[in-house]
Order: sequence, then C-alpha cells, then structure tokens
Amino acid sequence: MTRLTVRTSFTAALAIPPFLLFACSTTVERSVDQVQMVTAGQKERQCKSLGIFSVDQRGGPDKPGSVLTKARNEVSRRGGNGIYVISNSVDWETGASVNAEALQCQF
Repeated sequence: MTRLTVRTSFTAALAIPPFLLFACSTTVERSVDQVQMVTAGQKERQCKSLGIFSVDQRGGPDKPGSVLTKARNEVSRRGGNGIYVISNSVDWETGASVNAEALQCQF
C-alpha cells in the first residue's frame, strides 16, 4: 500500500510543474501572424505610422522569406498590425533587405 501511495505522489509531483509552467507562460501578446501586408490605399485610409525601419538577411536558404519574417517581427515589436513595404531587394550573394513602415491599422 505504501509503495502505491509513493508512486502516485511521485507521478502527481511530475505532472504539476509542467502544468504550472504552461499556466505562467501564457501571456496575451500581439502575434506576428496578425501583422498584415497593407496597400498604399489602406495605409492612407486606415492606418497610423509607427515609423520606418530597415532589416537585412545575409545568410540562409530562404533570404526573401526570412527578411520578411524579420520585418513582421519588427512591426509586432513596435505594437503594429500592418506593414507597408517601401522597397526590397534580393541578391543571392549579399542577401536580402526590406525597407518598410510599421503601421497600426483599423482593419
């Protein structure tokens, strides 16, 4: 009987810490998935600028995709939900870059 109680207590002790960790790490933050590409018309009618920025991606197999992800991360970091790409360039030797504007839009 004691052996069963010890095993049950041990199992419960292992199950509780991961649950607590999950509960504590759940915070409401603006997700990068919520950052949308915005047209010039949408930008003028529905959005407020949070600033212009540039990002670069020098390495990796998917430079265009990676640099766009970096740009969306920057918009999210600034509290925005829209991105207007001003210019972009891709050179497979030197990398990719994006100049964009972070926006807070009313979609």
